[in-house]
Amino acid sequence: MRSKVAEELSDEFRAEMLALSVDERVRLAKNLGKQAVRLYADAEGISLDEARRQLMRNAQLGRRPSKVASE
Repeated sequence: MRSKVAEELSDEFRAEMLALSVDERVRLAKNLGKQAVRLYADAEGISLDEARRQLMRNAQLGRRPSKVASE
């Protein structure tokens, strides 16, 4: 069961996101992605390029090729 505070925060966050234009949401998503890569690079002590490569590699682990794509 979620708390009333968590529900209110979730509602507020949803309202804030809906108030943004599509361009603003895309810009926010890109900025959050860049920030995440910087944080990962700093935490691992690696360059931004290496962090991007590692994150892309990690995203592919365990994925199976689509049967439809190979036909």
